[in-house]
Amino acid sequence: MNRLLAAAVFISVSALVCGQAYYLPFNILQAYTQKGTRDFSGKPGEHYFQNGADYNISVNFDPESGELVGSEEVVYYNNSPDSIYYFVIRLHQDILKKGNPRDEAADPDYLTEGMVISSLKVNDIEASGENSPYYFKKIGTNLYIGLNYFIEPGDKVDFSIKWETIIPKSHFHRYGNYGKGNWFVAYWYPQISVYDDIDGWD
Repeated sequence: MNRLLAAAVFISVSALVCGQAYYLPFNILQAYTQKGTRDFSGKPGEHYFQNGADYNISVNFDPESGELVGSEEVVYYNNSPDSIYYFVIRLHQDILKKGNPRDEAADPDYLTEGMVISSLKVNDIEASGENSPYYFKKIGTNLYIGLNYFIEPGDKVDFSIKWETIIPKSHFHRYGNYGKGNWFVAYWYPQISVYDDIDGWD
């Protein structure tokens, strides 16, 4: 009798679990049911898009001091159906900036000023100065730039960035000095973040 009761309870619980609909987060459900950018499996749908960026980078690296100085011209293409009014730029080197939060402790001797932006222009207008018409703020390893106009679907925007940073004399998270003249310099340039149909800026 106890075995029959246990079996009945197991079947009831199994039916309850199997009968529930698969949960989809709202942003993914919206991409499937409203935007048409994904199908139910998450694969690209009829209106799927990818924004693009062309980089032209010049950089100098001094292996004696670990100083890296660079400049880049970036053309960003808005292939999305959205009107974009702010941008997120990744400054990965700020993981070792003094005072920044990080997931693990870092030797104080490795800490630097992070990625120092000496100039940043958006469509030839300086964005980093005190009198800039744009919103310009660093948070963690991200740089946020708010525009006073929209980048409409199909439009492009030009970025001109000059920066410098110090690569640590020891290695940390896939970059630094590995000894005997070997340097691993990952994430060494300002990189425009991904803008997609699920989360917008990641």
